[in-house]
Amino acid sequence: MQLIWLSGPTARVVTLSITRKTIFWFAAGLAAMFFMLGAALQLLGLRVAIEVQPELARKLGAVTTASEQERIESAYQEQLQTLEQKIQALNHELSQLEATKRQLVELVPQRQVRPGPGGQGGPLHLLSGFEWFAPRATEKLQQMVDDALRLESRFSSLNQQWVAEVEWLGALPIQSPILNEYRISSGFGLRRDPFTRALSRHEGVDYVAPVGTPIVATAPGTVIQARYWGAYGLMVDIEHEWGFVTRYAHLSRILVKQGDTIQTGQTIGLLGNTGRSTGPHLHYEVRFRDKPLNPTPDHVIRTARHNSVFPAIQLAQQ
Repeated sequence: MQLIWLSGPTARVVTLSITRKTIFWFAAGLAAMFFMLGAALQLLGLRVAIEVQPELARKLGAVTTASEQERIESAYQEQLQTLEQKIQALNHELSQLEATKRQLVELVPQRQVRPGPGGQGGPLHLLSGFEWFAPRATEKLQQMVDDALRLESRFSSLNQQWVAEVEWLGALPIQSPILNEYRISSGFGLRRDPFTRALSRHEGVDYVAPVGTPIVATAPGTVIQARYWGAYGLMVDIEHEWGFVTRYAHLSRILVKQGDTIQTGQTIGLLGNTGRSTGPHLHYEVRFRDKPLNPTPDHVIRTARHNSVFPAIQLAQQ
């Protein structure tokens, strides 16, 4: 097919032949132009999506921009700072717990305390922001923070338990009545009487030391007797909490009076040889609800627990 038209005042004849080949190339050119336009629009739209809606860009398979990576790394950094603060708080709680535990060990003579669970640690390696892994990494960090919070709560509870235990043990008569050097000449229980050699029951422990050695209270309490009393000689009785009473006999001198409030380690008298005694020594007794008790710390603590004098506290065995 041919198209003929006249051009200009000179009536120049222009002839255009339209063949199948001409139509094919025209259509191919037009398709190429539309394809390039579509590709340009798609690239422009994807770029806008990356900057404006990075989540949509990730779904479309695009890489993250620098601003998006910075935002994710900033979120990681914030979570890590929170975790570091929790770890610092845990270290502080642990230090307090260890200090309280040392006080407890010092309170109980010859008491064996097994160490608690060990610590855990290692370097913290921060992940860079490869963002389709970000949700899983963020979830892991949050779990670490939650674990740290639970551990902090446990440490706090355990610390309170140790503090209460220290206060409780501090009220029990478990300290030594003599701070200087001494030796024990007679223990608690059956023995041969030193005067008659007959089998008898000894209701205390005899501490041998020079005359005039200071005798101290083994727990806080109130003096209920301070006088000379028969075979005990010069004697002091101190009443403590939960039904415990301590007795200090054969003194050479009494330094307190009835009704005095006494603190642990306070000097209440001087060692002597008064009453029914074969030589200078201190006869020391612990009585619980008016019954004689072996004065060793283990027996006193065991008796207190068995009789539920302070049931709210359970001594940690770690």
